[in-house]
This record gives sequence, structure tokens and C-alpha cells, in this order.
Amino acid sequence: VVNDDNLSKFLSDNKSVILDELNVKEIKRVNNAEELITYIVKPNLAILGKTFGNAIPSIRKALADRNVNDIINQIQVNEELVISTDSGELTLKQEHILIETSSVKGLISAQDEGFTVALSTILNDELIQEGLVRDLIRQVQIMRKNADFAVEDRIVVFGDFNGEIGEALNVYKDYFCNETLTVSIESKSSKVEFSDTIKIKGEKITLGISRIIKK
Repeated sequence: VVNDDNLSKFLSDNKSVILDELNVKEIKRVNNAEELITYIVKPNLAILGKTFGNAIPSIRKALADRNVNDIINQIQVNEELVISTDSGELTLKQEHILIETSSVKGLISAQDEGFTVALSTILNDELIQEGLVRDLIRQVQIMRKNADFAVEDRIVVFGDFNGEIGEALNVYKDYFCNETLTVSIESKSSKVEFSDTIKIKGEKITLGISRIIKK
């Protein structure tokens, strides 16, 4: 949620950078923060007691009866809230109220400086598989660096990929090869230049890499 249309356009213009840096698939503008965050409004008893004393039960009831979003809006716009109680109208300042937030189910959310941002925590099989392959890519890139291979060196990867990791690699093989400059993936060989044992999702895999030597 972004209230400033100019800022929203800036984010849209730089969408590709955001997606790449945060490793997310999509970013969407949402009109209402309530779609991402739920609010709980409570009286700040420690401060209210000093000012309003016996009126606290009435204040508590008035806050409970009031629409939460209306309270939030009034506080944000006016920095105070006028409520009707058994003791008459009372004006509460921002410090008189505690506002707690919780994320809508399936999201993890944060709010600050006019932004409300939520990240979906629901992972389907496709995202899980891509995550495994991204982890494998990261490990192979580390191996390339430790082997002192040149950035432009094309390589062969040796290893036995089974189970979940093998299935994921079959789906995202082209992506893996493009990112690591891998020409082919083969079983273990005596031609390995550099090898290491890595761990992905608790599973240990022994990998080897060798450069393709141009003739």
C-alpha cells in the first residue's frame, strides 16, 4: 500500500530491480492496508489512568464499539480521537491508545513511513522447486570461485541428483545451466577438477566441476 501516486509510479518503473533484489515473483499495489494487516486498538492504561481515572471503563467500551479503521484514520489525520462516553465527549491523544497489528493469514506484513508491505508466505510446489535449484546454483557458484575458475569459463557438473532435488533440477535445468554456465550435467567422473560436498535441505550431495577446455 502506497498512498503517494508519484512514489507508486517510481516503484512501478523500477519493478524489475525490486523483483530481482528481493527474489520475489510479483509486486502489486493494494488500495487498503486492511487487506494486509488487521489492527487491535487498546487503551494505554498506564497513561490514561493519570488523566481520566474512573472514566477508563467507559473509554474501553467506547473504543471497543468504534470501528477500528475509523480510529486509525482519525489518529493518523488529526493526531487525536474524540469519543463519546458515559462521562461525555473525551479527546484522546495518540499516546493514550495502543495500536497492535497482526498480519492477515498467509502473509507477513510490516508498516512504516506511509508504506504497508506484505509478503505471501504460501509456497506451491513450483516455488519450492525453484528455491532448491537457486540454492544449488548458489553452491555451484561458490565452488567455481573456490576452484579459481574464470567468470566466463563454461563447465561440466558431475553429481547424482535424486529425489526432490533431482525432480527440481529436471524442471529448471535450463535455468540452472544458464546461471552457472553449465554445458552438461553428468554422473561422477575421474575428470573432475574440483569437488566438494554440499548440503541442500538437509541432504548431502558430492559435486564435481570441470572446465570445458577450448581447443
